[in-house]
Amino acid sequence: MSIETPKQSSENTLNQEPASPKELRDLFHGEAPEVTAEDYYNNSDSTPSTAPNTNNIAERKPTLPEKYLNTRPKQVGAVVLATAIFAGGPTVAVNVIANNANHSVDHNTDPIQPSGLETTTQPTPSATSLAEVTPSASPSNITPLETAKPTAVHELSADQSEKELATNIIGIFSEWNSAGATVDTHVNQNTYVSVQEYAASVAAKNTPIYAAKLFGADYATRMKSDPVFEKFVNDMEKRDAANIVAFIRTDNTGVAVQNQNPNNIEPWKQELAFENVESYTVLNGFHQMIIDCVETDNRAMNLYGGTPSGTGKQKLTVTYTKEGTNVTLTEAKFVDR
Repeated sequence: MSIETPKQSSENTLNQEPASPKELRDLFHGEAPEVTAEDYYNNSDSTPSTAPNTNNIAERKPTLPEKYLNTRPKQVGAVVLATAIFAGGPTVAVNVIANNANHSVDHNTDPIQPSGLETTTQPTPSATSLAEVTPSASPSNITPLETAKPTAVHELSADQSEKELATNIIGIFSEWNSAGATVDTHVNQNTYVSVQEYAASVAAKNTPIYAAKLFGADYATRMKSDPVFEKFVNDMEKRDAANIVAFIRTDNTGVAVQNQNPNNIEPWKQELAFENVESYTVLNGFHQMIIDCVETDNRAMNLYGGTPSGTGKQKLTVTYTKEGTNVTLTEAKFVDR
């Protein structure tokens, strides 16, 4: 059985000569060939995508590929899908489709809230509100600065009991004994004079304060007529000056490091402490008390060759008068015991 090969018609013979530039321009920029309804519906590869402009053509339902490729994200997804299929197989392709579907969702649209639930939008805190709620810059592990203990202030009053009065008398003598032996006195030291002269000037200013509290405002007049009393007041002033000198020489405050003495752990301090009232009598309107007290210092915490001598246990005998609520000492004497 023989099979005859049909002869090719001359009309179907392909032109082997290349197209000229003019022909190429006419091909791309010339008028589109007339498309019939039959060609549009056949949807062949050679059929142009432009539909004929006719109202007589029935509306055609889009195919599934056309539905999928009707948006830009899906078109990109199709290209990625094809690449994924070629590179990684069906599993990769499925993942690409899922990711592309997620990215195609409009995230600017508010999500639908279930019925019955109210959502409250919290306002964005402003810079001012943030500053108001900022916790303090003070860390909890920082120890606050220790404030200096206030100096005890002792006052004499006629309505006090013998013990209370005796305690306050010893307290005032103790304050006078070391008045001005402070860091402030050291820092403000006048370096144009010797330490002794400077301490003496400070003690001279302290005497009127404490002498008046104990012996009354007219103590200076009495000093002129009573040599024993004068000597007592002068001795108290000298003792105060000696304690100021001892403090300055043992205080490392404001002293250059190379000049500080490591043996001066604490600056010099000397105090009188009340122990008890030994006796109390009244004669011709004069009250007399003998008070046991003890003198203490911290000489073990510093090194100073001129430390004022201390006798430890002492006995103070005082005579005083009462006028209203005022108490005025007329005599005072310290002796060792």
